[in-house]
Amino acid sequence: MRKYILITFLLQLSAFANICFSLNLPESKEYTYEPDVVISTFDNIELHGNLLTPKNKQGPFPTIIFPNSWTIEEHEYMAQAIRLAKEGFQVFSYSTRGWGCSGGYINVAGENDLKDLKTIIDWLEDETPAQRSNFGMAGISYGGGLSLMGLAREYRIKTAFAMSSWTDLKESLYAQNTPRLFWTKFLVNSGKLLGNLDPRIPELLDEVLEGNEEGFKKWVQNRSLNDNLGMINLLRKPVYFANNFSDNLFQPNALIKTFHKLRGPKVLDLSQGSHATAELPGLFGLQNYVFDKMSSWFKYWLQNDKTAKDFELGKIVVQPSVYKEREIQSYYQVPKRLYLHPRRITRGGLSPFPYLLPAQSDSFMAGLDTGASTGVPFLSAILDAHFEVPTIKYPKLNNLINSIRYQTDRFEEGLKLRGIPRLKLNVEVSSTPYQLIAYIYDVSPTGIAKLITHGAYTGKSPQERINIELVATAYDIEAGHRLAIIIDTQDPLYEEPNNKLYKVNLNFDFKSQSYLEIKGWK
Repeated sequence: MRKYILITFLLQLSAFANICFSLNLPESKEYTYEPDVVISTFDNIELHGNLLTPKNKQGPFPTIIFPNSWTIEEHEYMAQAIRLAKEGFQVFSYSTRGWGCSGGYINVAGENDLKDLKTIIDWLEDETPAQRSNFGMAGISYGGGLSLMGLAREYRIKTAFAMSSWTDLKESLYAQNTPRLFWTKFLVNSGKLLGNLDPRIPELLDEVLEGNEEGFKKWVQNRSLNDNLGMINLLRKPVYFANNFSDNLFQPNALIKTFHKLRGPKVLDLSQGSHATAELPGLFGLQNYVFDKMSSWFKYWLQNDKTAKDFELGKIVVQPSVYKEREIQSYYQVPKRLYLHPRRITRGGLSPFPYLLPAQSDSFMAGLDTGASTGVPFLSAILDAHFEVPTIKYPKLNNLINSIRYQTDRFEEGLKLRGIPRLKLNVEVSSTPYQLIAYIYDVSPTGIAKLITHGAYTGKSPQERINIELVATAYDIEAGHRLAIIIDTQDPLYEEPNNKLYKVNLNFDFKSQSYLEIKGWK
């Protein structure tokens, strides 16, 4: 069976503009397979999908709906659909409008996509042995976002299992007023190449990169779970989030904040990996932690199989390393603060004690990359998360003109970093808008620094006290190592707001301290 799944993916990777093909499977004693389902929508668009229904079992069946990921189509989840059909679920996978064989423009979880979902559920209830109002949705990335929106807007969707998904589209593409240059360009170009992209979408995202975000804010409104929590909380619908720490498209910070707003049964499971990489093996039919959780989640909520429960509701689960056991995190960890102290020749200090000396400033210039970096977009995150090949730097060679470094003494007992780090700074710049990129490194006794996490912030005021939120992490710094923060103004993941050369001052005084804080998961 795996060879059929592999052929599917090879066809997708080698095709251009809407990928559209039919996939036949061998006859099975455990399920029936309809490869070419066509459903007409409210505006006469044809949606294409496939349906697997259990054989030799009494219906009606709880039904799971898989919408496609960005750039892929209805056959993406075939391996998992077969597994679920064998476990007693009816499974419908489809290409959302603008992808695969389906007509129309890509709608990005807008009103048209939600009307399409209603039509699909109507069809499943009328034309198949689907159990009424007992539907689940699951998907990766784009499919995960659609699953969450379906849960929020369609009362018949009972639960959702969202993988590598967004919960706040604005924050994912524009958090801290900083456009995601690499991922925005990837989404637009891949959508044009492999789908039927609404012409307005590239225009909106180009406007964001140019600093005009008003139209973008209107467009993203009501395309995120954060805007639609009412029905989920009222009906206490169960939600499982499975995302990855190094996902720089849908960074985990927004997900963590949304998780705490939910009032019903919920799990947040954060793996090591980049966008969609932790769950990727499961698409090929290989054993996979994330899809194993999905199976048990749907058995528990849709089949009422209480023996399938292998998760703790209301918890945040983290994977500190691919070689370490997962941990269940406490919401209320004691905050840890490391205070910044002004630079002495080459670097400043990071100390558990506040700065209490006379006012002072550290300065550096914007305009050049310094070597501090998130690495090669997407690739570096994969190498670090799955193969422990980190993005490294030798801080002593850091460009002192265009960046600044702050570093702790060696830790005697090590340090566990968990949650969202926040960096408080007193900033003064000679030109606006400006951008700051903050990197946290683990520095070994030999002076080699491994990137732990980073954060990007774009400001518009020439003098302000700012809070840079770095990407959530789960990382253990060993005894004998140091923690370092390097701050500069450029990174390949982000759009620069100002092509001018400008000066950045970081101001220090005892009344308004600058510090790095780890607050746990709140």
